[in-house]
Amino acid sequence: MEYENKSISEIYGLIVAGLEQSFNTRFRLLPKAFITVLAKVLSGVFIILYKLNGWFFLQIFVNYAYFGNVTVQGKSINPLVEWGRLVGVGDPGEATQWQGAAEVEVVSGGTSLLSGTQLRSSVTGKIYLIENTVLLSGVTVSVQLLCTEAGTAGNLEIGDELQFVNPIGTVGRTAIVTSLVTKATDAETEVTYRERVKARFKSQPQGGALADYRRWASEVPGVYQTYIYTDDESPAGVIIYVAGDPDVYPDRIVPSSVLKKVGETCTYNPETGIQDRKPMGAVLDPDFNESYKNIRAVEVSDFDVYVIGLIGVDLADFTSQARANVKLYFMDREPYIRGLSTDNDKKNVITKVNVIGILNEVAIGLKSSFTSVDIKKDGVLIEDAGYTLGKGELSELNHFYINGVEV
Repeated sequence: MEYENKSISEIYGLIVAGLEQSFNTRFRLLPKAFITVLAKVLSGVFIILYKLNGWFFLQIFVNYAYFGNVTVQGKSINPLVEWGRLVGVGDPGEATQWQGAAEVEVVSGGTSLLSGTQLRSSVTGKIYLIENTVLLSGVTVSVQLLCTEAGTAGNLEIGDELQFVNPIGTVGRTAIVTSLVTKATDAETEVTYRERVKARFKSQPQGGALADYRRWASEVPGVYQTYIYTDDESPAGVIIYVAGDPDVYPDRIVPSSVLKKVGETCTYNPETGIQDRKPMGAVLDPDFNESYKNIRAVEVSDFDVYVIGLIGVDLADFTSQARANVKLYFMDREPYIRGLSTDNDKKNVITKVNVIGILNEVAIGLKSSFTSVDIKKDGVLIEDAGYTLGKGELSELNHFYINGVEV
């Protein structure tokens, strides 16, 4: 039987009809009043069961599983996280703290700057602690700092200035950041974590197939997606393009340290330290010096969109919706790789038809219209057939023009 949600009035009607049918009669006034009250009470109880049944049904699908803690029979669980643990993704990534070094001027030597001493940044407003006690000698000393709060809001850059919360006579009042040890990250979002779980479902272990590389690489913090190809210059070579988590790397370009970590994770089992992940003949490090030259950052191509002949709406109203929707479209495009991509939902071609469809929805909702849309890459007009993304190539909306004005 097909599952249907019921409203409380529908359940009430079913109860009354069922009782009338069972007794094979219409109720008189007094019994009818009692039955009406009883039916209303019972329908209120049954609607809870309908809603719970529907909610539990959704939890068997990763797309709709609830991302939050619920308590059932004394056990607190997060349905989506339970799915993640089951398929080997693990828990969502937690926020990390910023760590770095700063230079402090020595006013009076011979004493020490104690660990736990607090400094405040006027840039972030956060408190930073000195991690280790430092002997004051020389003109300046370097101290290791740790932000007391996790998350990107505590990130400092080289050259930023901090002030001691409680001035100390033996050192200057300020400290200057000289190096970064660990850049802070925010806790993994529901959207990113759900995508990782879905990707793992689609990429089950296959003994060194392309899906395995994607699964291994996903274990590295900050990696959002990977695109794996056979090296044209080497029959045994495997090339992996790595896209960063947009919440951590807004441009999706990861640093060399992450690329190296991906190469190591695809080679060494993190539990045993043994090279038993990639097949023995597969080459990720053609120079054999652990530089992992075949692990590369994705290339992100910029596209410009021109909306021509827009009428019937305020420019700001149209822009606020249209630009965000078109930006999401370009962010969602990715190369097609047989065996890794979904065949019935290819996203490797950027076309005017798709962009026009997105903009039409916005225009119709605002009771407006436009004449045409153009898309350009590096100043070259994209033809109606569209633009096909190449190996390891992603797309991004760069400039957005309406009636010749950039917005």
